[in-house]
Amino acid sequence: MCYSATNVVSGQGRGVVVGTGDSAEIGQINKMVNTVRRVHIHYHIITFVHYLIKEIYVLCILGTWWAQGIAARSTRWSTRWVSG
Repeated sequence: MCYSATNVVSGQGRGVVVGTGDSAEIGQINKMVNTVRRVHIHYHIITFVHYLIKEIYVLCILGTWWAQGIAARSTRWSTRWVSG
């Protein structure tokens, strides 16, 4: 029995195809590896994205709060400057 990427240096012979694509042994291994990786990586990506969204939300709220404080302070200074 030969698998994919088998090199024949010389001689002759006959072969019978018993499986191609996902039906072959390499295809079965490929399916198992892809399933494990996708589930594991997918879980970590989703967890990271949720964490990132929460952090961005908090930073937006803090940034808005900070900007409103700066705007309020600059308004007070400008009115004091003009009123003398």
